[in-house]
Amino acid sequence: IDITRLQTSAELQHFITEELSGNAREVSPLITRLDTICLSGRMQFSKHHQSASMHIANRLVNLSINASAKEWNEFKGTITSPEILWGKLVSDDARHAHNMASADIEVGGTIKDGKGNTGIEIRATLPRLSIKGCNYNDIRILGKLRGKTLSIEAAVPEDDGDMHGEFSLVLAPTLHFTGKAIASGFPTEKLGLENIYPQARMSLCTDIMLSGSNIDDISGELKLSDYTVET
Repeated sequence: IDITRLQTSAELQHFITEELSGNAREVSPLITRLDTICLSGRMQFSKHHQSASMHIANRLVNLSINASAKEWNEFKGTITSPEILWGKLVSDDARHAHNMASADIEVGGTIKDGKGNTGIEIRATLPRLSIKGCNYNDIRILGKLRGKTLSIEAAVPEDDGDMHGEFSLVLAPTLHFTGKAIASGFPTEKLGLENIYPQARMSLCTDIMLSGSNIDDISGELKLSDYTVET
């Protein structure tokens, strides 16, 4: 299937959403912000192999997606974007208008193996990320889903410092979340603490442990250690 050009409007997206759900609702603010979307690409399907190559673009998002699957089980793909104006995508607040990002993401895994388990791995690089006037470069994220356990590693490099973290979430039989985040010589303005510690660098270690029967019944503890500020 070749798609030379498919263009949608916010009204069409709302109509499709309403028809699929069977409920008449107000147009989602997100759909309104997306406005017109242009899509082009190619999809191929056979009994043992499926693939798709798509380009999705509008005034806020520019995405290229490539994906392939083997017998609807093993899959891999990439998502790249030179620019996502995510601030305008998630909010109408003019203060967020300059928040943006670029992304290179690799996805792969097995939807179900012979034992019924799911295994998915995501490697993502954000060459650029802007939040409230602060710029971050070359953020790296590794996510793994094995059965009902999700683990994430992330690193944010900075000149003469960095911040990295490791997190794990067990989804069943009860929710159990553990995490460790370490900042080493990280600029305070990029932690939102520039009014308290102007032109300084901070180092600290944060340990988090949460557990509960569901999202509304969670308890745990947060520990801060090795806290230093260099001015």
